Amino acid sequence: MGIITVLVVDDHQIIRQVIRTLLGSDPNIRVVGEAANGIEALQLTAELHPDVVLMDIAMPQMNGIEAALTIHDNWPSTCVILITALAADTYLEISKLCGARAFLPKETLQNELVTTLYRAVQAS
Repeated sequence: MGIITVLVVDDHQIIRQVIRTLLGSDPNIRVVGEAANGIEALQLTAELHPDVVLMDIAMPQMNGIEAALTIHDNWPSTCVILITALAADTYLEISKLCGARAFLPKETLQNELVTTLYRAVQAS
């Protein structure tokens, strides 16, 4: 497996920065772009063709679930991983229905992000 390219999508810049730092510790992962909402995520997915879109669920303009459905339909080889600060049980099933390959509560990012990303990419 070569370099895994990632688009980070979250409406909070600090979260994008934390994710970029966590992913930057792995030499096989490269963040190729950042977006603040689902509309920007779709534009950048079309432009950059990332291997993975790591995306928050709750965002303005277009939420992560709507964007994940569109990515799944238009770029089926792109792996979507949804993240949220909201109750995990509420969104786990919804994540599966919209084509996301994984779901992570934000409080687990530090310990589980990189391994989850690898698992999701290998499963595709």
